[in-house]
Amino acid sequence: MLTVVLGILIALGLEGLVEWNHHRHLVSETRQSLNSEIRDNQAHLKQGLALAPADEKRVRSAIQLAQARENSHTVVNTPLDLNFGLFPLNSTNWNTAQSSGALGLMEESEVQRYTRIYTVQQTFLNKQDNTLNHWMDLQKWAPFLDSERGINGFSEQDLDQFKMSASLALIHLQTEESIARTLDEAYNTVTSAH
Repeated sequence: MLTVVLGILIALGLEGLVEWNHHRHLVSETRQSLNSEIRDNQAHLKQGLALAPADEKRVRSAIQLAQARENSHTVVNTPLDLNFGLFPLNSTNWNTAQSSGALGLMEESEVQRYTRIYTVQQTFLNKQDNTLNHWMDLQKWAPFLDSERGINGFSEQDLDQFKMSASLALIHLQTEESIARTLDEAYNTVTSAH
């Protein structure tokens, strides 16, 4: 009887050891995949941040051009560039970590750090979508820009609406850039530690 009980205890101990090892391996893989995803996302984000001043300058130029035309009523035929770039960020590994239960096996402080990063990332992506909508509103004017006359063909009402569209695009772009810088700092809590 003692041998049977001892055999059962050993079997249970080995099963627990196998399960513990499996959990440890799952946490390690999850941590590696999240850190890799965050590094990739940070590289994309840094590319976007590097282009942000040029984007902002283009919108400011559009506003200044409209103001110059409005104030002087003179011919202003400077070409306008109303392009906008998107910087998609991934959360596939984060979603996998949530659905696999791996987060429940990690330390709470580590889960909180990843949760904060991906929450700020989602805030950034939402703001980027919102900014895109305002850029699209600004870009609707592009077909009406005469390559020779620029905005000179705009009526006063069109000019006011164009300035409003450009001003809103600028505000959203600046807010997006601010959130992007916060996200970059959050990414650093993982990337600088490795």
